[in-house]
Amino acid sequence: MGEMSVSGTNPSALALQQFLESNESIRFFRLQWVTYLGVVMMRVITKQYALSLARNENTLSLSSPILTVLLLAGGIMFDDTKCGSELLWPDWLTLKVCHYQTGNSSFMCCVEEAGTEEDKSFRRCPRSRLQELEMMAKSKHDLEFLMGFEVEFQLTKPATVSTPAQQARTSMHVYAAAALRSSCLPVLEEIVDALVNSGIQIRQFHAEGDHGLFESTALHCRRRSAVDTLVYTHETIKTIMLSSTDCRSEKTRFSQTTGAHIHLSMSRTEREDAFFACILKEYAALAGFYLPNYDSYPRVKENQWIAWGTRNKTCPIKKLSPGYWEFRHPDATMNPYLATLAIITAGLVDIETNTPLTLRIHEGLDDQQVADHGITDKIPRSLKESLALFKKSTSLNEALGPEIVEKYLMHKSREEESFKQMTANERKVISMGLF
Repeated sequence: MGEMSVSGTNPSALALQQFLESNESIRFFRLQWVTYLGVVMMRVITKQYALSLARNENTLSLSSPILTVLLLAGGIMFDDTKCGSELLWPDWLTLKVCHYQTGNSSFMCCVEEAGTEEDKSFRRCPRSRLQELEMMAKSKHDLEFLMGFEVEFQLTKPATVSTPAQQARTSMHVYAAAALRSSCLPVLEEIVDALVNSGIQIRQFHAEGDHGLFESTALHCRRRSAVDTLVYTHETIKTIMLSSTDCRSEKTRFSQTTGAHIHLSMSRTEREDAFFACILKEYAALAGFYLPNYDSYPRVKENQWIAWGTRNKTCPIKKLSPGYWEFRHPDATMNPYLATLAIITAGLVDIETNTPLTLRIHEGLDDQQVADHGITDKIPRSLKESLALFKKSTSLNEALGPEIVEKYLMHKSREEESFKQMTANERKVISMGLF
């Protein structure tokens, strides 16, 4: 059978064998997972070791806890460390060729927590929980969802501790052809080609409304697959931009000035009013997940009401068509598994109560008219405020469970305390290095 044979009939072995038959040049495999703080982590294994893992359906053991122990500013949260190890479970069905790195492929992993009861060992893994939620929504509510993301990224000259990042000098106009008349256009095309070759159905890309700011959008797919795709897309963009000779002085920036709008559609439009009414009720408490960085909040304008609309771009939630909605505040510093898990969980908590959908806002309303519409809550203006609101949401805390809630609040509170002691440029250097 040769080196490419996995010599097994289990689904993992068959998936890897089929992948290698079509991609003989692959030498390295990237096992990836995303921490609670939104940082993509990676272990690279050889082809021979990948064959062994798949053949025996084995896992990779790492020191515990790999989802939560590391801090954004560097270092380890020692009061969260514990003895033992955690297990990375490869999802071989997510294998993709890294068209941005010759000879490499990548796939996502789920994390099994050490030292827990068997039926609770995946309760802290956002990716596992998202799959569990997908199954529950179908079995209990007969609901299925599709999801997609808008990917906005900005080209900058890298920041140092003493020198702020500088935006690439392109046209500031949305859709401007002038912004694409630069040495970076071939690199943007290379990114799109890499994504398309990996099987991601990219629809378009264009300039956005700032220097060096661009956006791309992809077709929608099932929830967890959509998030896996987003992780791959971010890695593609960052790697190609950083390695490009045409844009060698530029760095890709996923930060507070760029959004990561979430598009969500549901299979039963007759349930959408109750579903999105529940999300609106918890939307302020959810901000700690979709605006999770200390510097996420400059994007939040003063008096930004929690409401929905159809053509009003000032609304945080926009209805695009029956059953199809856009969340406009999320940014690319979020853990997308956690953020989508929290948002959809909020929508399902009280869906059976058939809560009427209110809080619709129209353009041009003054504060009194807004109040007359029953709109009273605003998007939080800081990470500290967001976390405080999340702590108060009993129903959301119970639905997500203590396994996620306690760890997330502990880490985000520590991050907020650490980041507020830094200058804006010090924080930017850290965030741009990771995101």
